[in-house]
Amino acid sequence: MIDGPAPVLVWMRGSLRTTDNTLLSLAARSGGDVIPFLCTSDGWSGSVDSPRRRMLRSSIASLADTLRDGGSALFMLGEDPLEEIPRAALSLRAGTMFVARSADPTFRQTDRLIARGLEEIGCAVHEVDDGVIFGKDALRTSSGTPYTVFTPYKNAWRSRMQEAMPPAPRLVPPLSRMPGLRTCQSLEGYRDAGRGGEPLARKLLAEFVRGRIDTYHATRNSPADDGTSRLSPHIASGAISVRTVLSVVAEARDGGAPGRGRGAEAFVDELIWRDFFHQIMENFPRVAGEPFREQFAAFPWKKGGKSFASWSIGETGYPIVDAGMRQLASEGWMHNRVRMIVASFLTKDLHIDWGRGEDFFFDRLSDADRASNNGNWQWVAGTGTDAAPYFRIFNPVLQGKKFDPAGTYIRRFLPELARVPDSYIHAPWEMSPAMQKSCSFRSGTDYPRPIVDHAREREAALRMYRSAKSTAAPERSLTPAAGDEER
Repeated sequence: MIDGPAPVLVWMRGSLRTTDNTLLSLAARSGGDVIPFLCTSDGWSGSVDSPRRRMLRSSIASLADTLRDGGSALFMLGEDPLEEIPRAALSLRAGTMFVARSADPTFRQTDRLIARGLEEIGCAVHEVDDGVIFGKDALRTSSGTPYTVFTPYKNAWRSRMQEAMPPAPRLVPPLSRMPGLRTCQSLEGYRDAGRGGEPLARKLLAEFVRGRIDTYHATRNSPADDGTSRLSPHIASGAISVRTVLSVVAEARDGGAPGRGRGAEAFVDELIWRDFFHQIMENFPRVAGEPFREQFAAFPWKKGGKSFASWSIGETGYPIVDAGMRQLASEGWMHNRVRMIVASFLTKDLHIDWGRGEDFFFDRLSDADRASNNGNWQWVAGTGTDAAPYFRIFNPVLQGKKFDPAGTYIRRFLPELARVPDSYIHAPWEMSPAMQKSCSFRSGTDYPRPIVDHAREREAALRMYRSAKSTAAPERSLTPAAGDEER
């Protein structure tokens, strides 16, 4: 028999930290033994050595170290949470389980079934919005419906921003070592595998607010400068709380030199986009497999076997696109501006289903986040929440010239273009034979020629989108705003 309050289970999925962890803070108030655990099906286990799994493994190993140093342990259950969690709860006579609420419809279904099973044995389940600032129902329109347009959502979010500023209690609650449970020993070799974990995440945050945040608004779109925070993999794994990130960034904004606020404000907007896409997926779970805008359900996407393969390995002949895909392959990460360019190329130049790109990114990104990945791909593809985005077609040459004018980023990942002059780095096929010879470069041999003609495919994409719109119920004018067609 267990004397005193019943033990409390804390499923650490997506909350791989001890600081500012709402799950642990709430669990500690119960007075019972707090038992943090994971299942081997929580995304890190398996034979596929993806960047996402490496990040999760190192983050989990770091969490296990922290818990052990505090006299506790991270416990590990088996593969099937539907079977393993009720079994553990029954064995331990647990009275409560806390878990971070997920936007992923697959997880939502599993969590509902687990809750039903636990309630049958007298164990209450509490889902907590620990991975976002504002959860599914926190922000609603005046009519009580979910926001589906970003700007009104952003305004509502910012009007209540102060509510999210104070982090949850920072103290690590008293945790427990329970006999009969397997501790997390299988990750001993993974501490540095993905360079994850709470200490590193907090270090990166501190470095970001000390320097790059000042110019974030000006440099975040430059892949050569990479003025981004690099926090996204750590936020995605839950190694750092998004509340903590917001609090530290806001403090830097308010306490910094004049002009510093522009970078911080631009960064906060990115956190808002993340919340926005999470509440979209929770309120409209069909987006996980379907276009948000239903008139695109029958859109004639191409399968693109050969062209998809060229895109996936960075051999499209468009340097900024190929550099991005090579960065993804080598680092498990890609600069955000380049993500938009390569996504636009796949959907608007190759006319390939955004869902294929979404799956490809999710399997290969260290910061893979189901809701954000889905929302961003649909936004670029023109099937998502944006009011009239079908005409937003990124020109890969113009985008390269604008955001990587000297070709620094391109040469970093495409060494075969190292000797190509800056004036041709974004369109090397335009060099004359004499110019190619002068820089020891052969178009079509050293680097592929473009697999499609952008101008032609752009017009084809516009026709396809207009056709899809014309056969559906009218929503808005199909006339794009001046200057928005070609970016």
